Amino acid sequence: MEKKDERLMKIIDRECAGEKTDLGIAVVSYRKSEPLEVIDPATALQWLQENNHPECIKVTTEVRKTETKALVKRGNAVPGTVLAPKNNCSLK
Repeated sequence: MEKKDERLMKIIDRECAGEKTDLGIAVVSYRKSEPLEVIDPATALQWLQENNHPECIKVTTEVRKTETKALVKRGNAVPGTVLAPKNNCSLK
């Protein structure tokens, strides 16, 4: 059932092309999200430590994504991270 659900959502997503669509029995809508992806944790951790941002570090070996994303949104380029915009599809 999960594979069938995933396949059908991909078809709906492809056909609606990111636009809100009323299907008669349901409405497909999208919300934008921009999760932070840590592509090089070691580089990001080193930069955060050197630039005095301890609020962005969970433990000494892990990047806190929420705080680091806020830092990136304020205009700081944190090496080893990238914002990855995407659309999330929902069917109601």
